[in-house]
Amino acid sequence: MNHTISEYDITLRKVFTYLRLHKQTTGFTPTITEISEQIGDTEEMILESLEFGQTNNLSMTFLH
Repeated sequence: MNHTISEYDITLRKVFTYLRLHKQTTGFTPTITEISEQIGDTEEMILESLEFGQTNNLSMTFLH
């Protein structure tokens, strides 16, 4: 399935928000499966979004 830049952006924002909260409360990073279960996106979409963010240097934007 082809996803739009906007879909990747939305998923990436959800992933980074969840990662930040999870790390603060538990002290460790969750697995892709855990992230998928919590944010309601597929593991494939999460991985594609992370790859998209890395390719387009978007991940640094969400970390600040």
